Amino acid sequence: MNKLLLLTTLLLITIVANAQNKKVLDSLNVVYATSKEDTIKIIALLDIATQYIKSNTDTCVLLSKQGYTLSEKIKYLKGLSQSCHLMGLAYYSRGNFPAALTWYQKSLQIQDELKDSKSIVATLNNIGLIYTKQKEYKLALEYYTKCLKITEELKDRKGLSGLYNNIGIIYLNFGKLDEGLNYYQKSLALKEELKDKKGISITYNNIADIYLKKNNPSLALQYYQQSLKLKEELNDKAGMLYCLQGINNCYRTLGNYDESILYAEKGLKLALEMKVLYEIQFLYECLYLSYKGKGDYTKALEYHELSKQMNDSLFNVEKSKSIANLESKMALEKKEKEFVLLSKDNEINKLAAEKQARELEITKKQAEAEQLLSLARAEKDKRKQDSLYNLAQQAKLEAENLKTKEEKISWRQKKKD
Repeated sequence: MNKLLLLTTLLLITIVANAQNKKVLDSLNVVYATSKEDTIKIIALLDIATQYIKSNTDTCVLLSKQGYTLSEKIKYLKGLSQSCHLMGLAYYSRGNFPAALTWYQKSLQIQDELKDSKSIVATLNNIGLIYTKQKEYKLALEYYTKCLKITEELKDRKGLSGLYNNIGIIYLNFGKLDEGLNYYQKSLALKEELKDKKGISITYNNIADIYLKKNNPSLALQYYQQSLKLKEELNDKAGMLYCLQGINNCYRTLGNYDESILYAEKGLKLALEMKVLYEIQFLYECLYLSYKGKGDYTKALEYHELSKQMNDSLFNVEKSKSIANLESKMALEKKEKEFVLLSKDNEINKLAAEKQARELEITKKQAEAEQLLSLARAEKDKRKQDSLYNLAQQAKLEAENLKTKEEKISWRQKKKD
């Protein structure tokens, strides 16, 4: 089964925004522009950075660094702590774990000085998440244990339910299935008390994973099915896909190939709708194994070929995208250096900094489009060539849209001036 770490994350201490909220951003920009008190300006700036955490980590990092610089000038510890935490979160989102750890550790030192228990809990948990991702399970458990002690003192049931889940994952990776199951059950009990449907469904999946490892596919199947029901109620398509893969695996292990195929086909339909290429490739592989088990070798060969083709395609597309991103990374570094210089001034440079962030996005997309076009022209395989051309056109269109938007913003600003 496609192994996902179903971790529970305690992310931010400030506003946690799932997407940019224009009204909130407008209000925060007004506060930042009009406030004469430095601490209020810093709080507004970091809240603006928080709004970008899901949609544009480059902007989040740039604004957080500005918040850090301003906080350092006036020795505002809360602002320093929050800036570091935000940068840790942004780099974590990018997958740059060493940078994320550096900023989280800086944040933790300041939080200790402030005796800010709630913030300490969030940072300890996030450090634990990074070590879990890096498969440094002993270190992850060390940070989760510190976090658990403080969370118990705070009597934070929601926080405890998440931590129990994360500790369960560590024991699962240690191969200590009974200890892992014990923590999952503790997590589930709290989540049921809190009526946290999403949390319950995650823990059902984790318990199902344990029972699969314990060679009890019948019991694992019950938990996947219970989770699927909740995922459907929540319209959580990614969660539904995970459950369908798990159910397919259980039925295949039990030798019920018809049911296994039925759930793999449901999963494939959803994966195609969501356009998640890795999951599509994985489900082709599931169907290959199920048809092979059933003895239908014609169908098995068909899905084996589809899986192989998709795997080749994924490898080449990922390779192409990584090459295309090289220039954009260089552009980002250049823009960040420019931004540090700009941030020395305050009010006037605010607009210039925002313009720099927008121009960065355009530069990245243009570089990506050019590189992908170059690779497409050099590619001999027609299918791969078409895939690269499509990606290039998409990147080019995004760059054009961003450029048009930037021109409108510049025109409005000139008119206002």
